[in-house]
Amino acid sequence: LPARIMGHWSLRYMTSIGGLPFPANPAQLSRDFDAVVDACAVDLERLHDSLPEELPEWTSQDTFGIELLPASSMPAPYGVEGVDFRAMVLQARKLLWSLEPPIQEWSAARTPEEFWSSVRRFLGESQVRLAVAPCPAWWETTSPQWDPA
Repeated sequence: LPARIMGHWSLRYMTSIGGLPFPANPAQLSRDFDAVVDACAVDLERLHDSLPEELPEWTSQDTFGIELLPASSMPAPYGVEGVDFRAMVLQARKLLWSLEPPIQEWSAARTPEEFWSSVRRFLGESQVRLAVAPCPAWWETTSPQWDPA
């Protein structure tokens, strides 16, 4: 999920006139972050809606093309039979919405490199990094890619 957030943010700045405004304005950073979170939430909603309500017995790959970790290797409470994968996606979305970014710290960055490094550090230390959910092939292929340019 952190990589998807970075990809959406990179895409947002690459497709806007002027790119990343620098130095960064805290109000604009907050709006941009909210827009990126919303884009990721839409992706998670699509993932949620693509999963059947009742899942068959899972192996390493099912008929939906979703690769899963063995239940025994998944973190609690997911390492049990009868896992609700749709609930996992909803939990990931909840973690996404719980993010409280250090906007003032980001706006104080002296260079774009310092800004992006701070964003990566924040996401890498946030609860979002712990999100676990099914990963169909389209999830990877539709993910915007991080571009440091």
